[in-house]
Amino acid sequence: MAGPPPPSSTWYIICTCFLLCSTIQGTLGSRQQKDLLYDLFEKSSYNKLVRPVKNETDNITVSVELYLSQINNVNEKYQYLSMMVWLTQRWKDEYLVWNSSDYQGLDVIRVPASKVWLPDTILYNTRDESSNEPFMTVTTNVIVTENGSVDWSAPLTIKSHCSVDVYLYPFDKQVCQLKFGSWQHDTKYIDYFDDTADASNYNHNGEWDTLEIAHKKELETFSCCPDKTYASVTFRLEIKRRPLFYFLNLVVPCLVISAMSLVEFILPCNSGEKVSLGITVLLSLTVFMLVVAENMPASGSDIPILSRFYIITIMCVSISLLMTILVLNCHHRQTPLPRWMQVVFLQFLARPLCLHVHVKKIQRSNSKRVYEPITQTIYTDMDMGPQEDPIDITTREKRLNGTRNNMRSLSSMESASDPVCREMLRNQRFLVEHFAEKEKTDQLISDWQLVASVLDRLFLWIYLICIVIIDSVIFTQML
Repeated sequence: MAGPPPPSSTWYIICTCFLLCSTIQGTLGSRQQKDLLYDLFEKSSYNKLVRPVKNETDNITVSVELYLSQINNVNEKYQYLSMMVWLTQRWKDEYLVWNSSDYQGLDVIRVPASKVWLPDTILYNTRDESSNEPFMTVTTNVIVTENGSVDWSAPLTIKSHCSVDVYLYPFDKQVCQLKFGSWQHDTKYIDYFDDTADASNYNHNGEWDTLEIAHKKELETFSCCPDKTYASVTFRLEIKRRPLFYFLNLVVPCLVISAMSLVEFILPCNSGEKVSLGITVLLSLTVFMLVVAENMPASGSDIPILSRFYIITIMCVSISLLMTILVLNCHHRQTPLPRWMQVVFLQFLARPLCLHVHVKKIQRSNSKRVYEPITQTIYTDMDMGPQEDPIDITTREKRLNGTRNNMRSLSSMESASDPVCREMLRNQRFLVEHFAEKEKTDQLISDWQLVASVLDRLFLWIYLICIVIIDSVIFTQML
């Protein structure tokens, strides 16, 4: 009597039986699907060129779903939006219906999209000649259920027209639309309705954020065929630009360069660098604007607010340069100071501008104005002592009175008979008159320098207030 088989033989028999059962089941499953495909496409002579309805008067209802994957590019110059989406269409094919009980419970099959009828759905507002090719020559599979429902999904890269408004660039929001519909069939044959629009799977772009995505169905009648109504589904996409990169690279450098123009008013007139500093700031701002203009959107419909900011800043810097030239013109004058300038600048404007000035009023004699140089000592809020002349009023008047007395005594001594003495007296008189005239000229220069200091401080406050107001208005509109 034979003994029991060894353990290794037992495991071999079990594994072989398991593989045979699996192979039989797989063969049955493949045979069921093969029979189903044969019955649907070969036996029934399925024609993908014919609308899948048994009654010609019936239309096919197509639902459209859009899932946003990523925004590739928003081109402001050429007004288009490029993005990656997942487009899903669902409809019912009356010729792809079967009873799952006849095929061992097989209720879903997947077949190439090229084997079944597809709606001629296109993107109406496309900006690329090849954008509609994936809709007509898609290579993905479709999912068909036993009740004839067909589900077709495909990842697509589409480029659509988008009216980009660059007024608030780079703090702008854009609204773009994607319009899908049939190119040849009106609502009598194919009708569309909106189903889903979703951006939950959106891969964030470094420049754009998605705010909202909405959808709606539209019915339109075109002038070519007014008796036909075409259905379409429009997806509305609202996106917002991330302004941090542009703010740091376009706005901040402009603010820093324009702030350098304030140094023009602080720099002393005697330094000789006020005009050169203003020209340097103006040229730097102009060159910087030419560099960043390449990154700004080109649009003829409206001027971006950032461009307006640059233009206004350049104008303000140019005006500050003109103000500096006017101050230097007053600083280097040697003519008598008019009375109205003394009243306006030295009496009314000096104190509100934090400039403490002591002046001697212009005297009038015999109804004619006789100019007396203004003796002054000027202190500013930043100085600890006199800025120009530390000699006080009493000392200066004593010096002038002594000069007049000496000249009168010299006039009385010129009648002396000694020629040598007369020559010495004439030379002495010349020296006295020369130094008296020089002192008067120096005092005239000092008076105009005082006016220039007041005028420089006035222009500083005017320029600062204008810059603050203009920048506040522009940034309020940006934000």
